[in-house]
Amino acid sequence: MPAGRACGRKKDEAVDQARVLLDRLIASGVIERRTPGGQVILRFNLDPAAEYLAAIRRLFSMKAASRKEWQTYLSSLERTEGYPREPEGYLMALATCYKAYRREFSLPDAVFPWEETAEPTSSNSASPPQKSPTAAPRRPPRAKS
Repeated sequence: MPAGRACGRKKDEAVDQARVLLDRLIASGVIERRTPGGQVILRFNLDPAAEYLAAIRRLFSMKAASRKEWQTYLSSLERTEGYPREPEGYLMALATCYKAYRREFSLPDAVFPWEETAEPTSSNSASPPQKSPTAAPRRPPRAKS
């Protein structure tokens, strides 16, 4: 077999592997495909990372806040448009980060109104929040074509 043909076959295999990988990333929601005006545009879907960064920033900015100030902030989230479904990712990120950094930041006990049990956090708790059976499930990434 001529060297050029073998090289072409390897290139075709590499392209096929890249397509399979890209399709998986799109299907899993890591990459979003849009086609405005017939032009295919791919972009990373970074909503979860942004939600966690926003939650950590909120924790840091409220490190010295009292239990009452925390409960006031957490209650104010209930007035968010589409609560609890629309901001669900941020709510989960906030509760998870709060529990993970509670000891390090010396945060007071807090009740997360969107959680099923609505019990105060314990100093040993670092597990992610449980979804309420009545809460709407998180929407899958939108498929754009």
